[in-house]
Amino acid sequence: MNLHPRIALLACALAMTAGAQTTAQDGFEGNLLSSEAPPGVWGYKVEQEPLNFFGTSAAAAKSGSFGLRNVDTTTGPKFVTANGLVLPVASDAGGSQHYERVWFRGSNHNLVSAAKVISMDLAPLGLPAAEVYFEARTLRLKYFNRFMAESTPFIATLDADGQWVLIELFVTGLGTDAGTVALSLDGQLRSFSQGINWGGERLSAFGLGNLFGQSNFTATLDFDDFGASR
Repeated sequence: MNLHPRIALLACALAMTAGAQTTAQDGFEGNLLSSEAPPGVWGYKVEQEPLNFFGTSAAAAKSGSFGLRNVDTTTGPKFVTANGLVLPVASDAGGSQHYERVWFRGSNHNLVSAAKVISMDLAPLGLPAAEVYFEARTLRLKYFNRFMAESTPFIATLDADGQWVLIELFVTGLGTDAGTVALSLDGQLRSFSQGINWGGERLSAFGLGNLFGQSNFTATLDFDDFGASR
């Protein structure tokens, strides 16, 4: 049975709200890593470009005093660039449905290439169940099934450079052949896909930042009020 997309998103949201367990929250007001004192939320950083600025900044705040900022200004011979945060999910955490959200603002993009700014990753596949790429004034949703087949069901165009947008990802059906991916922007459903084969897969990590981009990509990426639940 094919559900109307809005009904499907509502079903996802209700299922995740009813008895949902908060996995993590971060307003970026303190330390980032769980190894720091006092401990932050994230397990580790991905830093392939140490010359870029990556950390908390008052200039990146959507609410509160600070947000997370990545100022990518470097170009060079390496094919990829990354400055991101990863939150591993314990293998025994279980759960077939997960939710991830963040306020995001991208600006000053040099109109070259794109960067992955948010993701939910699968194990043992090692690819994202869902991810969003930023390029100039566009956001692009992608996902992979268990056979590593890639789909790009949706591209959104933002109204202006430097516009804050609330990105919400809903994933259900992990470990089954009836998976779904939903993307909401500013509280409005923009994409819904179903019938995704994720048999044998589980969520392994949440990611945020510039998680993957070609080395000629430059931009300023801001994040605030991250949250995840299952």
